[in-house]
Amino acid sequence: MTTEVFGVPVEYKIVGEGTPVLCIHGWTESMVQMEHSIEPVFAPFISYKRIYFDLPGMGKTPRCDQVKNSDDMLRFVKTFVEQVIPDGRFLAISRSYGGYILRGLLAAMPERIMGGIFICPLVEPVRQKRILPNFKVVYRNEELIKQLPASHRVLFTNLFVIQDQYTYDRFLDELASAAAIDEPYLRSISHSPGYAFSELPEENGLCDVPTLFFLGKQDNVVGYTQCVDLVRDHYTRHSLLLWENAGHNLEIEHHNLFCETVKSWLRGIENEESL
Repeated sequence: MTTEVFGVPVEYKIVGEGTPVLCIHGWTESMVQMEHSIEPVFAPFISYKRIYFDLPGMGKTPRCDQVKNSDDMLRFVKTFVEQVIPDGRFLAISRSYGGYILRGLLAAMPERIMGGIFICPLVEPVRQKRILPNFKVVYRNEELIKQLPASHRVLFTNLFVIQDQYTYDRFLDELASAAAIDEPYLRSISHSPGYAFSELPEENGLCDVPTLFFLGKQDNVVGYTQCVDLVRDHYTRHSLLLWENAGHNLEIEHHNLFCETVKSWLRGIENEESL
């Protein structure tokens, strides 16, 4: 499915019916990874409409000349929401850079978002300012690693702290075979001052929307300590899970625990909404 935002066709997919759930993927990723991680969560539920889409220059959505920085990206996503979810309240699930955008959405439309989930969210956009742990492999199947093609071996072993058959299969399905990205276009954004919002979303007040944060203690891509500080100071109704033996792909590395945690949180939201 496609819809037009700022003059470009946005690729998106809807699964199920009911309360809308907006799913925002990470930088240089696509909706494929989000769908594979999120769909198992909703297996026991029948009343949610999951909305997956590709950001500009990623997946099957082409670059957008009107999106030159993260402020523009936020406006792009907000416009997409207004077209695909024109009224009513919705949930949002985000990953990495998608979490950065979700912070902006929560500030822009708090009355419409009934809850937000952040998976390893980007907090500090300037790479040199991030507080990162050293990369640490917590489990490695040595026989598996020896059999991998050289190109896969390097990328996989640098991305995952748990390196077993399951995480490698997910790597193949969602990352190694993902749709091509527009590297020059994305680099022009991520390597510019505009990769950071011109104003932090939380500067205008506290976020009083229920939120769930997943952080990996071995996440050497975005880190976790700066997110802990952000959540403590600005998110009044948060649940925060800081997992040991988990990296930037913790929803893959700890798939079952991730799914069960989100299911429990969703049931809490449902109970709250029914009061």
